[in-house]
Amino acid sequence: MSLAVPESSDPFRPAGEEPPSLIPDHWIEDSTAKLESIAGMARHLTARPVLKVAAWLVYGLVLAFCVLSAVVLLLVALVRMLDAYAPGPLWAGYLVTGLVFIAGGLVCWRLRRSPATDVS
Repeated sequence: MSLAVPESSDPFRPAGEEPPSLIPDHWIEDSTAKLESIAGMARHLTARPVLKVAAWLVYGLVLAFCVLSAVVLLLVALVRMLDAYAPGPLWAGYLVTGLVFIAGGLVCWRLRRSPATDVS
């Protein structure tokens, strides 16, 4: 009679057999894939809209700079053209340009909206 202790403490499992694991063998890969999926979704929901807004802001600023530059160059060309081709003294070109600006200012003044008054 042998008093050797079996390798397994479970009397119903044969010796040398591994006990079943409660955690699957591929849990690291599954966890990593799930974490990458969550990080990708968070990036998609947060960073992409911010990048789109920043891109549109940059495009708008570049467009505003180009339009403002074009307006200034066109006004310089208008004054020089009036100076070169309009009869009369130099100040006539400035007078016409000033009248155009006054007319534009009056149009903008007419289209303004007054702030709501607080009636108490």
